[in-house]
Amino acid sequence: MLPVLRLRFALILSAGLGCALAPLLLSAGCGPAAVGVEACRKIESARCDAALSCGLGKDEVESCKLLYQDQCLHGIENTAHRPSEPEVAACVDAVKATGACAVNQVATMNDCPAAAVVSDAAGAKTPCDIILSSAHELVACAFADAPDDGGTTTTSSTSTGGTGGTTASGGTGGTTASGGGGTGGTGGTGGTK
Repeated sequence: MLPVLRLRFALILSAGLGCALAPLLLSAGCGPAAVGVEACRKIESARCDAALSCGLGKDEVESCKLLYQDQCLHGIENTAHRPSEPEVAACVDAVKATGACAVNQVATMNDCPAAAVVSDAAGAKTPCDIILSSAHELVACAFADAPDDGGTTTTSSTSTGGTGGTTASGGTGGTTASGGGGTGGTGGTGGTK
């Protein structure tokens, strides 16, 4: 959906990454080809605020917002869809509702009717799981997730003997890195895809 970094993981990165490390972190590019830059910033800002209810401190929330000012230069993962203001507002509202469920110590998203999720598996997650790593699983935020690639995987590097390489796949606001083929694939962190 959005740049794919867990909020907690993102806080250890410097806020100045911007486009310099874009090829390493995200599939969408900076510049005029990026789709939904402002949408990404609004949604990620709401996620950072909601993360306060998941144990992040006020300084960490501010650092999170600064980081995503740059990371959102890559836009949302679904480059085929330009989100409307009502879509973005609905997503932000769903993130806020999820944060309210976290404050109220709701056990799972199934018990958080104010923020519908896209699947039963997502419904079993805690509100903090959704806020910190998978906001794209909120129905209102699903527009930002990359369309399914039909199961194809792109291998960026391999070596002889089937040791596997690093593959990138996933979706909203960035990609989710996952292990390559064979043994020794490099895994990445999830986030709002």
